Amino acid sequence: MATCLQAFPIKDCQTTVLKAYGISISRRKAYLDRKRAFEKVYEQRVDVIEDVFNYVFWTFKPCIDGFVFCRPVISIDGTHVYGKYDIKLLIAIATDGNGSILPLAFAIVANESMETWSLFLDHLHLHVVKGRRDVALISDRHHRILSSMYNSPNWQAPFGFHRFCLRHLKANFQKKFKNVTLNNLLWAAANHCQEKKFLKKMEMIKEINPEACVWLMKNDFDKWTLHRDRGRR
Repeated sequence: MATCLQAFPIKDCQTTVLKAYGISISRRKAYLDRKRAFEKVYEQRVDVIEDVFNYVFWTFKPCIDGFVFCRPVISIDGTHVYGKYDIKLLIAIATDGNGSILPLAFAIVANESMETWSLFLDHLHLHVVKGRRDVALISDRHHRILSSMYNSPNWQAPFGFHRFCLRHLKANFQKKFKNVTLNNLLWAAANHCQEKKFLKKMEMIKEINPEACVWLMKNDFDKWTLHRDRGRR
């Protein structure tokens, strides 16, 4: 299989398509189409990265040193890496005194699982946080992240506190309840510092759509409302 792929370079794929159809395609498109063609002909998967790769973590000393001067708040997220392999990028960031983003740590993983998120959080704590207490970790409600958090003593009080990313929460809310007024009320309710004002917005949400109110009530207030945040985020 490898010999066959080497005998038909990506550049030749691009040239063949250009001559036959007058269309110029990118190297990535040529690579993916060549891969599909060989898999179809030989009925065998090509470049199965999961067989040889699972996880790699890295950070940089300036980022580690800089976190000492940042607010004790870290945001984490994962995303697809588009290219030759189907892999994921995990990233952790902080915010400095000027309100600018400071990247803290990265990991390339074969998939987002409880195992890879647990490794990432453990290495983040070991190499970046380094025993600093009262650190708030902000993420979406990805169940694998939640499982990793609940099973890691390094991210439990008094060492760490978990909070939900409000933008992710709002996006999930929008998918289920497609109503601009409800979305605006959610954002206002979450950002009120006074419980009385928060409850008033929740009552307005309930009047418009009781189901939307129930959906929000199922999420721990400590994790997404400012009036119950205790100054963590």
